[in-house]
Amino acid sequence: MEDLKNITNTDLKNVINIIEELEEEINKMKTKITELMYEEDIKYVYSKLINDYLHDHQLNTIFFIHNNNIKYIIRYPHLSGFKSLIIVGKKAYLWESYELGQNKIVIKYTNDYDIEDDIIKTLERIPESNIDHAEPLLFKLYHILKKNYPVINFVNFVKVKYT
Repeated sequence: MEDLKNITNTDLKNVINIIEELEEEINKMKTKITELMYEEDIKYVYSKLINDYLHDHQLNTIFFIHNNNIKYIIRYPHLSGFKSLIIVGKKAYLWESYELGQNKIVIKYTNDYDIEDDIIKTLERIPESNIDHAEPLLFKLYHILKKNYPVINFVNFVKVKYT
């Protein structure tokens, strides 16, 4: 008990710093384990979407809206952006921009696709990716959708055509 009386504030701060660093490392390890556990599912989903639907290898981001829940799922965490899909129910939209209006968001898309059940079921299993390092446009859209969905008629998809 006598030894505890000799502990200084500096000693306590050092111990707290070490504990915080350990906690950060544990969180990083948990994230890596989760990524490894679902790596095959993510590869499967992206392979199916790219090869069977989009025929475009630049797809890297999915917003999956299902059962009033929104997930951000990224293929390569170090490459946020490129082409993104929004999947609502069984419909996928290759979107390019959005506009925020009063009590409504308009999402402009170039193509839409009917998605198979096996892709939807696999997406349901995959945990959400970390959005903290996403491109600002994706980050903002995610939080707008997360905050406002499932407000009836909040999201309006509009197809754009280029000539």
